Amino acid sequence: MRKYWLSVLLLGIVGCSSTIEERAANITDPLAAAKTRIALGLSYLEANNFKQAKYNIDKALGFAPRFANAHFAQAFYLQTVNEPDLAEKSYQTALDLAPNNPEIANSYGAFLCAQGRYTEASKQFKSAIAHQDYLATAESYENLGLCAQAKGDTPAAIKYFQKALNHQPNRAKTHWLLAECFQQEKEYNRALQALGQFERISGMTVDSVYMTYEIAKAQNNTRSVNAWAKMLQTRFPQHPLAKQVATEMQVQAISAESITVNTTKILSPDMSAWRRHVLARGETLYRLSQLYQVRVQDIINWNDLSDVNRLKVGQSLIVGPVPSK
Repeated sequence: MRKYWLSVLLLGIVGCSSTIEERAANITDPLAAAKTRIALGLSYLEANNFKQAKYNIDKALGFAPRFANAHFAQAFYLQTVNEPDLAEKSYQTALDLAPNNPEIANSYGAFLCAQGRYTEASKQFKSAIAHQDYLATAESYENLGLCAQAKGDTPAAIKYFQKALNHQPNRAKTHWLLAECFQQEKEYNRALQALGQFERISGMTVDSVYMTYEIAKAQNNTRSVNAWAKMLQTRFPQHPLAKQVATEMQVQAISAESITVNTTKILSPDMSAWRRHVLARGETLYRLSQLYQVRVQDIINWNDLSDVNRLKVGQSLIVGPVPSK
């Protein structure tokens, strides 16, 4: 299963680097200069140029030391370079300066959840959602779901993912996460429904086909297992998952052939060691399997049945070995 990072809402990055550099040179307005340096620092951070990212964010703090977004940017930088203690101090400073900023609260929540501090994280996400003018409610509900999932509370995760979809119905990532949760809870029909919504938005992917294949296996639906295995190999022949499934199907075929061969060898020497059942009206192979505690497929193999729909009343069937005394 794929893993997802929590959604972190950062300041918008605008303009190319050369334009931002020109704006940064103008310091007649310190706040404007700080905003420019923040945008430049985050663009460098996105490009994994940590040295220049730090340089520009430090410049922003120098221009506007009490600007919450500068501390927010510093917190994200420190989080990225794995300095959690320093990152937390910057997040707390940013929130002290702007206690009603939902974007900072959401990102701080994502940080806390990554540290395994789920209760504190949930508090920050809910604080962000409580702001009426907050436009990223779906992202914060999704973060709540991811945090609940990390905590091992799948029912809560389902609830939060559904809330996220109430606010943004075409959010493909959330449909996928919901499908994963339903699969984990063995609610296979609901998982397939969520997968259908995901594919309606994103199209069929190797992951969605593989999940459908896994669900078919869990439901013991042999026909669907074969169909989705074939779909994987047809649509994504070079993908590792398709090759894995092809191997699984080959092993299964060899195993089934081995069972048939072994059964024949066992039956051949002494037929008296096997008990029989004369088929009565209304009886089925499933009923016989329950009566004699054997598999339907074993009865088919033992009797070499090519068409299970043409059984006759009075037909004698081998139903397993005679129980040892």
